Amino acid sequence: MLQSGIDPGQSGEGTRPGTEDIYSSLIERLDLAVAVTNIEGEFVSLNHAFADLLGFTVNEARRYLPSDIVHPDCRHDLERETQQLIDGTVDTVTTYRKLVRRDGTVLHARVHKTIARRGPATVIMTVFDDFTDVVWEYPQIADRGLS
Repeated sequence: MLQSGIDPGQSGEGTRPGTEDIYSSLIERLDLAVAVTNIEGEFVSLNHAFADLLGFTVNEARRYLPSDIVHPDCRHDLERETQQLIDGTVDTVTTYRKLVRRDGTVLHARVHKTIARRGPATVIMTVFDDFTDVVWEYPQIADRGLS
């Protein structure tokens, strides 16, 4: 089960007990691939859809860093965008990214990232949409940095 260590409903007073469990259950059941990292770039949590998308089990996927699954052509952009989120320059990022699956094949993904700060915890949640078929069907999308 996804466990983020952060309660998205937490706003100080009035937080309902069990909110984190409900939130984790919702994310786990999503067909969308979701991963949460800390600001050091380590996976804090991820769901089965994320692991499946990349051809891993959940336990295997947790052994990697996000930079390990991002194609080398896209790592500079990953670092820049992550720093912008941490610095507060932006609150969300939507972009296209090449990822590398366990078997070495390239996955084209649309990536949506946002940052949350709650007390001492800061995490970045990323949602991945597999865009590989779209890229093959509409090659001009690859010109946006996916090729």
